[in-house]
Amino acid sequence: MLRDLERTPVLGQAGLVLSKNDERKLRRIAASVRPRAAEIESRWSRKLGTIFGASPDVPRLKALKMLNPGAWLPLLQTGQVEDFLEAVDYHGKRLAKLDVPPH
Repeated sequence: MLRDLERTPVLGQAGLVLSKNDERKLRRIAASVRPRAAEIESRWSRKLGTIFGASPDVPRLKALKMLNPGAWLPLLQTGQVEDFLEAVDYHGKRLAKLDVPPH
């Protein structure tokens, strides 16, 4: 019976079904990207600067920054997939309310 529970997909807050194997893969990806997190975040910040220019829209910028790789790496690396999905769902809805078009 425990083996069946181990293979049972989990439903995240965002409505995404992930198996335990998928969760393990996400943790491995996060661990492999972690050494380059600072570089990725720096590039992300520069990209946001080109989008928003000299006067950034603070609420939009904050929501976008919460979706950058550096924000979610620690959650995924420690296996907090539910928290990651919840954060992505929350900030995605926030961006939609702020009329940020998907790119």
